Amino acid sequence: MSYEILEKTYNALTEEQQAVVYSLILSLEKLNKNNNLVPKKREFGKFSNIASANFSDNWEITSEELLGL
Repeated sequence: MSYEILEKTYNALTEEQQAVVYSLILSLEKLNKNNNLVPKKREFGKFSNIASANFSDNWEITSEELLGL
């Protein structure tokens, strides 16, 4: 959705509806910030008691590290 369409749709809302949208956006921003602080923990099915992995959104790996070289 382009910004112009979003802006036009937002401006067509009543002030009360705009306040609700604004409140929802603030809540989503807060949730997004909180989710990024804690890495996501995953379990590996039958290995759930043996191994685990943590994934974050800001990790880096070289091609050599990925290939185990």
